[in-house]
Amino acid sequence: MMTLAIAFAKKSDGSKVGYVHSIDGLHGDDAFYLQAAADNFGGAPSDYAIYRTNDTVISERLRVDDDFIAIIDGQGNISSLDFSIEDNRLLVELSTDKAGDKIRALPDGTYDPINIIVQLYEPDGETLNTTYNGIIEVIVINPNKQKRYVEAAVTNGTLTTPFVPRHLGIYEIKEIVKNGTKLKAPLSIKVYHEAVSV
Repeated sequence: MMTLAIAFAKKSDGSKVGYVHSIDGLHGDDAFYLQAAADNFGGAPSDYAIYRTNDTVISERLRVDDDFIAIIDGQGNISSLDFSIEDNRLLVELSTDKAGDKIRALPDGTYDPINIIVQLYEPDGETLNTTYNGIIEVIVINPNKQKRYVEAAVTNGTLTTPFVPRHLGIYEIKEIVKNGTKLKAPLSIKVYHEAVSV
């Protein structure tokens, strides 16, 4: 049966190293992939174990970079992948206080004000978390496709903070630096220039 994905982990502790994913299947024997792991992450091929899967759910979880711990059996092989570290993350929901997440560039070079609202949810995605106090770090991609890391201090699971753009176009927040949290859904903010009729 066709292999959809291969996961790499350290034999010593089962920690995730990476994965290879292909909808067209993968080629190469285990030795090839173990050598590739050593070449990319250091050590010897024998320091690593790989896990081949044809399960579409596991393959998709690997593709979206969900974290896991590999369960290593007595022979040093991966018997399964445990995704509980990912499943137990708090979910970060981002929204704005503007309809359609859009703001105008004004003639004086400023912009309509807009706030980003951050709310944390329990892993079930339904229950609001009101106890989280800490820093979340998101990756903002500006209209020029440049990435910027932005930290935000969340108190009691929520935060409202101004967003000040510098360019016309679409700002995207699609990634978060994982520290016990993950994005519930991406956020896009459109900054546009309103045509003025004469």
